[in-house]
Amino acid sequence: MTRIKVNLSTITTDYKLQQRVSEDASHIKQLIESIKEIGLQEPLKVVQSSDDDSLLWLVDGYHRFKACDSVGLKEVEVEVVEVGDFRSAFMQSLKVNSTNGLALARGEDDLKKAIHKYSTFIQDEAEQADKRVWVIDTNEVMQACACSKRYAQMVLKDINDDLKCERDNWVADRLDEKLAQGEIVKLSKQLCSRGKGFSVTVIKAVVKDLKAKHDTTEKVAKPVVIAAASQPEVVAKRTNNWHAVSDEETAAFLEAEIGGIFDEPLVIEGDSHLQQDLMPESLPVEDAVLTTENVALEAIRKVLALGLDMTALDGLSVEELQAVTKACSEVMTAAETRLMGHQKQAA
Repeated sequence: MTRIKVNLSTITTDYKLQQRVSEDASHIKQLIESIKEIGLQEPLKVVQSSDDDSLLWLVDGYHRFKACDSVGLKEVEVEVVEVGDFRSAFMQSLKVNSTNGLALARGEDDLKKAIHKYSTFIQDEAEQADKRVWVIDTNEVMQACACSKRYAQMVLKDINDDLKCERDNWVADRLDEKLAQGEIVKLSKQLCSRGKGFSVTVIKAVVKDLKAKHDTTEKVAKPVVIAAASQPEVVAKRTNNWHAVSDEETAAFLEAEIGGIFDEPLVIEGDSHLQQDLMPESLPVEDAVLTTENVALEAIRKVLALGLDMTALDGLSVEELQAVTKACSEVMTAAETRLMGHQKQAA
């Protein structure tokens, strides 16, 4: 390492090379007093450009640089820690203050910032080269940022989780393109900017996850349909996932749409476990009649919409026809009961 005297104005500062989260004003004030009294004791550390020896990137000593500038120093001593390019300067800046002499101690947030900036830097490098980063290696970060394995793992967890999502989406897109698993593995290795790509095991895990998501989509809660047994009006609240709807939203919907307008018991179709949450206070749960199939109502609607054209039933499955039969039977029984009640009252 070489020490040389240079003009302070010739030193290049770059925010990418400053790994502090924030400046410490009190520390700068102390440095200013010290420099006024005894001069700069610890040289600034720089990386000298291999293409232009007059280009010096400051990698360590931003507080000292600011103090020197505030004091008005024209010439300062610097230590050239490496001759290289901007990447060399960036890599040097990641490690600064990990072993502190007179320097202000590196804080936990400073280290976290360095790890995040390194992760962003290597991803940007990969993108510029039309490559991909599938995962960031813990040991690589430990060496680059001079930190413990435990801390590197902790900070990298969220970063690598995001990268995993991007990787899985990429694999899913290749599967949609009908690429064979072996071809996807080969392509992942070609695109990988570091490491060896990934194995067939990763692809199988993505396939399994896609299948699980598909199965979940197929098994979403049925729409919940609420109607009065003897009323033609039907109020329907539909959603792909009832768990995404709060109790307050559901209650407000029901109160606005059907609260207090029906005297008869309600017919509620859908998941039975939702009964308690869906019933408004004005309609006691114990007065409700619960059915299990929504397909019946949908089929009957088609028949009615076509003016009682029974050909609308031709496209139904056995399960749907059974549901229609059961629903019609329940409606007929309910209608007969009410008709007998009216006849008795008339007699």
